[in-house]
Amino acid sequence: MKIHGIDDSGKVTEYSHSPVSEEKELEDYIEKNPEIIEKGLMTLSRQQATGGNHFIDLMGLDYDGNVVIVEIKKESNDARKVITQIIEYGIWAEDLRYSDLNTIARENNKLGEFRNLEQMFQERIEDMEVDDFNADTKLYIVHEKIGDDIKKIAQWLNSKGINIYCVELNFHEKDGHKIAIKHDVVGRVKVNVNKKEDFSEEFHTRRGNPDTKEMYTLLREKVTDFGNDVDINPVKNYVGFRRNQIMFVSVKVRKEKLILGIRQIYNGKESFTDENDITIVRKRHTNWRESHIKTPDELKPLLVFMRQSYDANKK
Repeated sequence: MKIHGIDDSGKVTEYSHSPVSEEKELEDYIEKNPEIIEKGLMTLSRQQATGGNHFIDLMGLDYDGNVVIVEIKKESNDARKVITQIIEYGIWAEDLRYSDLNTIARENNKLGEFRNLEQMFQERIEDMEVDDFNADTKLYIVHEKIGDDIKKIAQWLNSKGINIYCVELNFHEKDGHKIAIKHDVVGRVKVNVNKKEDFSEEFHTRRGNPDTKEMYTLLREKVTDFGNDVDINPVKNYVGFRRNQIMFVSVKVRKEKLILGIRQIYNGKESFTDENDITIVRKRHTNWRESHIKTPDELKPLLVFMRQSYDANKK
């Protein structure tokens, strides 16, 4: 691909491809300019140890607080090796919790003026909470030229719902002026940080394991049985259940659990009393109580509270 520049006078000049000599050049550039990979991406660490003498080239967080793995290749186009390596990194990263990410950010001086990652991301997303971090993990393979075999496997994995992407990144130079050209070869992440997007229940439930998905389905059936005026409203960080356009239950689906929010207080009065303390008051929304559940048995007593909140949710 030929790259041309146009100066103020309208003169066209051709830029010559300037191949990198080693992976470090791409790594340096992406670390300083992470948004060339994805809008809103911040670099969290470089050469991040995963155990067993393995190191991730670059690890970051996307606009929504999900872990992003960037594996840079200069020489290797061995499809099995490259794909296996980045999948292993993804498996490792998927288990990172907020406390792990916050520690990594602090150790690498990425927090700036903020006390922690939660406070930093609340500048972007007002209702961001610690449990919203790393709901998904994204994998990027970056190379000057992605091999056909890597491309084929990555495309198949991407079609099956694995967040794996391939990016070709090249530099071009003319008279000492260098430009970077990015080409999304497999998958393309669309990030719109200003516009409200459409979300679905499927968007949320795909984050859970089979048991968690089944538990969400059970909860959905029970709550919608409260009355034909129950409205399901999936938004970015949760699935909301509403009556009279007022939400009384929120559900966040995670790999091994559901995070349930139940509105307790309406007009200064409690809709239910939790004598056994199976819920806690939400930190930022004190009219609500929250519980993390992993089994259907844990769900049963909470359904009683949900029904009482539904009954209290009147115009």
